Amino acid sequence: METLTLSPALTQEIQAEARAARKSVEELLAEALQQYRLEVQRQKISQEAKWWDHVSLETRKKYAGEYVAIHQQKVVDHDPDRAALYDRVRAKYGNVAVLIAPTTGTPTLRIFSPHLERS
Repeated sequence: METLTLSPALTQEIQAEARAARKSVEELLAEALQQYRLEVQRQKISQEAKWWDHVSLETRKKYAGEYVAIHQQKVVDHDPDRAALYDRVRAKYGNVAVLIAPTTGTPTLRIFSPHLERS
């Protein structure tokens, strides 16, 4: 196991927060990391949605009546069956945030976050 070295001030702050929350330092940091990852995923999905909102009508017409999967500002897959598209996206990208949006209307935001388990 590696050792992580933090400044004394940060160490004291983390320990104080853990005591106040009645959690171990490890629990507090695991929760903070999970929240950070969730926020990064939200930001990525928001960026992908903004990109999709500005895609040309000509491009959108290619996928009329379908759902699109958007990753790194590219349409990486599409399908009229949202569930089938979702399954393929999860199989290919795992827990990476990928926007799945209808070609018309407003997409539904879904963020899937792995839960943390203590070993």
